[in-house]
Amino acid sequence: MKEFYDAVAELLPVDVKVSFFNAKLSTPPAPSDYPYAVIGGDGGWDFSGDGPEEPSLTAELDGKEFRVMITLAGTSISSLDFVLKRVRPALSGKKPVVAGWSCSTMEQAPLVGIRPDRDISVDGLNPLFMVDEYVFTATRN
Repeated sequence: MKEFYDAVAELLPVDVKVSFFNAKLSTPPAPSDYPYAVIGGDGGWDFSGDGPEEPSLTAELDGKEFRVMITLAGTSISSLDFVLKRVRPALSGKKPVVAGWSCSTMEQAPLVGIRPDRDISVDGLNPLFMVDEYVFTATRN
């Protein structure tokens, strides 16, 4: 599973701060921690045949479907917009590259709209965050 998440991260521009499953924030959080993207998601759904909708009769598991969730965060709408304008074009319609696997293009859908993070305060302000989901399948070569 890790190799698929690494492949998604490799598609992101170098000027985007990226972490896996948890944001890397200072204690206490600082403005310099932002903006950022956190890659998370599921462990992949194993399937057989030509895809989740067309399984083979042998039930040999030779494919996976991933739902990768990307949390974007910024200290302001401009900060959030900075990371959004870099992440979406880097991932939408792109194919992760994983040795031994053929991946489909990633399809983007918003999961959580823009909202303040009431659990964190940075210089007296609540940062903003949103979550996008990118779905793709991978089949063994």
